[in-house]
Amino acid sequence: MPFSARPGDAPSSCSPPLARIAATWTVVRRASAQTRQSLTLFTGWAWIAAGSLVGFEMLDIIFGTAVLVPELLPLVILTLALAWFCRQRVRRGWSRLRARVRLHRLRS
Repeated sequence: MPFSARPGDAPSSCSPPLARIAATWTVVRRASAQTRQSLTLFTGWAWIAAGSLVGFEMLDIIFGTAVLVPELLPLVILTLALAWFCRQRVRRGWSRLRARVRLHRLRS
């Protein structure tokens, strides 16, 4: 039997190419699981970000009009999420710039 009973473990008695294949398969399987988890978390983040940007009542209106063109709904949600993300970055950068200007004025 070339592989052990536990998935991901190559037995010591198998040939080096089989052990390399088993190790590669384990790495691919783990990377796939991590990617799937990251995409799932991003999807949840996108919904929350879109809702916080336009309000959850506005999302109800968006869903109501999505009956006409349902294939554009993911693009709308993703656009709203990216707008929320950029808005937070711009606010953070602006407040940092203001703090640096104030600090420079105090030191001068």
